[in-house]
Amino acid sequence: MGSNKKNTLPLKFKLTRVDTLLAFSNKITPCKKNNFICRYGQILDLLTTFVDVSSFVALSQYYDPPLRCFTFKDFQLVPTIEEYEMLLGWYVKDHLSFTNLGEMLIPESVVEAFHLFVKETEKVRGNNHRWFELDVKEKKALRDESDLEIQKLNLSLHDINGKVEVEHRLKKETIRVSYITPLVWREKCHKVELATLSVEHWRDHFSVMKNESLGWLNEKTHMNGLLDTYVGYINLLQPAATMY
Repeated sequence: MGSNKKNTLPLKFKLTRVDTLLAFSNKITPCKKNNFICRYGQILDLLTTFVDVSSFVALSQYYDPPLRCFTFKDFQLVPTIEEYEMLLGWYVKDHLSFTNLGEMLIPESVVEAFHLFVKETEKVRGNNHRWFELDVKEKKALRDESDLEIQKLNLSLHDINGKVEVEHRLKKETIRVSYITPLVWREKCHKVELATLSVEHWRDHFSVMKNESLGWLNEKTHMNGLLDTYVGYINLLQPAATMY
């Protein structure tokens, strides 16, 4: 028979100050908070959860690590780690516990987790060399990003200026053509009018010549008829002239 004596866990509890994290969490916008929850679950609720150390001390003596549950003499509580994961929406087995209580948080981790700019944390962070380095690094990144955007804007502006110049030239050409076209049209119309008058003149002249030609043809026909008559008379009188 084994001993009924239960080995107790030598646990120590230490409450850390979360004032800075609370200040940071209050700066998170609803959209950024939703992104944070998607990545880390509801762990922000732990910042406002009241912790009764005496209850933890009393309850920890009944925790059985191999069974991962609190074992009592007459009954057992369901494993609380699973409940903890369910309430927070965060799987403990996939994340190591934070054991560096009381140490200064790494600025990069805070800014990256809360999706905040360093400038937004200046009232909370205090004077810290790491924060200053991160601020300089962030400003350099923003400056590089701004320079890149300026280059893109310059290229876009150059393209726009080119298009405006082309449009301006086309507009000037259109205006010039709009002035020239009426002049050319009037000139062509004048030439057409002159050509029409010339055609009418020669048509009338042709009509006159045609009428004159018809007169001469009639005269020719008349003369041919007279010649035929004379020839007939000559042929008729030829035998008599021979006998005479």
